[in-house]
Amino acid sequence: MKITDEVFNKKIKPLIAQSTYCSMATVSKEGVPHVTPIGSVIIKTKDKGMFFEKFTKNIPINSKHNQLATIMFVNDGNWFWFKSLFKGGFKTPPAIRMVIKFGELRQERAGEGNIFKRKVKILNPYL
Repeated sequence: MKITDEVFNKKIKPLIAQSTYCSMATVSKEGVPHVTPIGSVIIKTKDKGMFFEKFTKNIPINSKHNQLATIMFVNDGNWFWFKSLFKGGFKTPPAIRMVIKFGELRQERAGEGNIFKRKVKILNPYL
């Protein structure tokens, strides 16, 4: 499904903002799927995002031979799930799965490291 700017801004971006981390699935050279919980994914626009290889091992290796991966963001807020279960339905989507294509590996640009640090600071205040 092609995502419009409106759908991205109204549905996807808020869900991503409410997710503490996401899972990224890649496939090894041997064809074995590998799912990684990862907190260092930043989705900037509907067409552009980045991740930091700080805590990953298999994603960079697998992306060298297969540029496609799947990312799943889940709203992991306790209040969201409590309300949804109590009401018997979801007001907003509880999760989103996106197929992505890796671009070329590059050095981080000025300020991008700060985006990552702000995102994970709640989990590690010493960063």
